[in-house]
Amino acid sequence: MPDSAEQPQLSKGRLWLGGGIIVLGQAGLLLIPVVASSSLPTVWKTALTGLLVAGVPELSLLAGVAVLGRSGFEHLKGRFFGLWKGPVGPIRHQIGVAFFLVSGLLAWIAPYAVYLFELGLKQLLICALTADGLFVVSLVLLGGQFWDKLRGLLTR
Repeated sequence: MPDSAEQPQLSKGRLWLGGGIIVLGQAGLLLIPVVASSSLPTVWKTALTGLLVAGVPELSLLAGVAVLGRSGFEHLKGRFFGLWKGPVGPIRHQIGVAFFLVSGLLAWIAPYAVYLFELGLKQLLICALTADGLFVVSLVLLGGQFWDKLRGLLTR
């Protein structure tokens, strides 16, 4: 009888399949602009957008966990979040701070740039999405210690 503390061996195939299902389901959110700009009737656009926002990601997570099993999901989650743990080196810190500052600058300048450079709403949206993306990437690059410092600024 095997020891209960022993973890069952995960096959690479199940790991890749389960992880792929999860990633593809979450990437379904990227299809929302495609659906919104399509020539489908409004009822279909609404239904598909609702599914892409509130149905597909959750169902893909459930399906991925079903394929992986609990130990496989914990393994995959540990590998993914383990990438961001550990000490932040000086180069990673500098890049993170640069992204943080550039995202703030883009978010501050974007509303004025629409009038100064006669930009359309499409360019404003691209600028806003770029700023938001840089902000998220900067927080990931700066790591947990930066999160703690940021939280310290906001707590009494």
